[in-house]
Amino acid sequence: MPKAAFMSLSAPFFFTTDELPEAERFERYRKLYAGGADAFQTGPGFRARLRAVSLGSVVAFERHLNAVAHERTAARVRNSGFEHFTVQLNVSGHFQADVGSGLQPVMPGQIILFDMMRPMRTQADEAHILTFSVVRDVVESAVLDAGTLHGLILLPDIGGLLADYMTSLANRAHTLAAPAASGATRGFATLLTAALNARVQHAAEPSSTTRRERARRYIEKNLSSTSLGLDTVSRAIGVSRSSLYMIFQPLGGVAKYIQSRRLAHLRAALARPLETRSIVQLCYESGFTSESHASRAFKQAYGIPPGQFRTSVYLAQGDTTPGKGGARPTFHGWITDLNGSNTS
Repeated sequence: MPKAAFMSLSAPFFFTTDELPEAERFERYRKLYAGGADAFQTGPGFRARLRAVSLGSVVAFERHLNAVAHERTAARVRNSGFEHFTVQLNVSGHFQADVGSGLQPVMPGQIILFDMMRPMRTQADEAHILTFSVVRDVVESAVLDAGTLHGLILLPDIGGLLADYMTSLANRAHTLAAPAASGATRGFATLLTAALNARVQHAAEPSSTTRRERARRYIEKNLSSTSLGLDTVSRAIGVSRSSLYMIFQPLGGVAKYIQSRRLAHLRAALARPLETRSIVQLCYESGFTSESHASRAFKQAYGIPPGQFRTSVYLAQGDTTPGKGGARPTFHGWITDLNGSNTS
């Protein structure tokens, strides 16, 4: 489990439009989400109630929404610094999602996954939704090619068990002490893993999954080492070079996977609100041999240079001073923390 699973539990965050003047309701809500998504009022009668609590590696939201849409455009994806997944359960009401082929209904009782590194749009009318934002590690530990999960609706059998657990955890999360909260997030990760393995075809054999997880953990712990590569990883986990290559072949091989994790590590560091170290320092910490190499790879992956990305993140969050940390909603800080978590 990620490091963030061992934490002191934060007090819940609450937001409601019920007590606001009608003319201010949507604008206040829009600003609440401005750090990560664009919100749009889709009709009359807009209302929103939100309760959120951080469980470390999971941030649980319960929302009651009407006449509102949320969108993460390609530009938002590039600029927000988010790389986590969200697991969204439509408890009741009318909820739709668009991951590139138009709005499609998510029926009450169904769970849909969203990759925050991909564009998406949702729309809610008289809807009660549970959203669990979860560190990417949890999903990547379950499925080799996590990039294929964007917009996935889970099967009803194991998905139903997960839905029951999410409902219970959302109701009780604010009462949990830190050790219990850590155990609860492990339970959520176990059920999510089971649901993903049941839904995704051609899942890896158990032995391959074990070797992949050992390799993945070793890579995460040693990202800053410039000698990290196929040979060092294969020796460290005791498998042949050819076996290791085959395990990571769906992702383009070990070297490509290592570079993708270094880029993700750098991206998360650049998006941290209290990070004051220079881009050069962060590049070396992420395992790149030079700033120029890191910059080229970063721009190729995300469409924007590291410095411009860092500035755009803070502008989007309403803070024009990178590295100083502006005043932002508590729950947005929790989401930022998710994207700075690594596997222990």
